[in-house]
Amino acid sequence: MSDGLWLAPEVDERSAQRLLLADPPDPDGRVAIYVCPECADIYCGAITAVIEKEGEKTVWRDVAHSNPNWWAEDGIAGWLHERAASIADLELHTAQYSAAIENRPRTNS
Repeated sequence: MSDGLWLAPEVDERSAQRLLLADPPDPDGRVAIYVCPECADIYCGAITAVIEKEGEKTVWRDVAHSNPNWWAEDGIAGWLHERAASIADLELHTAQYSAAIENRPRTNS
């Protein structure tokens, strides 16, 4: 896309709503905070977090590199989450967090 943004508008909006906890999370109750820039498919692997609201804070907990478990012995894929040990839980002021997501750049197509 010529504006430098790659998500289709409807995918971008669904992603934003998950970050705001207005839509259900991605698999395993986690929310993708970074996905493959080539295809935007969570099944390609993603950086995920458990996102919770605590009073006036929005907290990203347990940031991890998440991948589908394609090799599960029982035939049920499930997910593998490799915790990013160097990333502490992030506490964000909910009003500012929400405003940043709501006022993000958007695609025009």
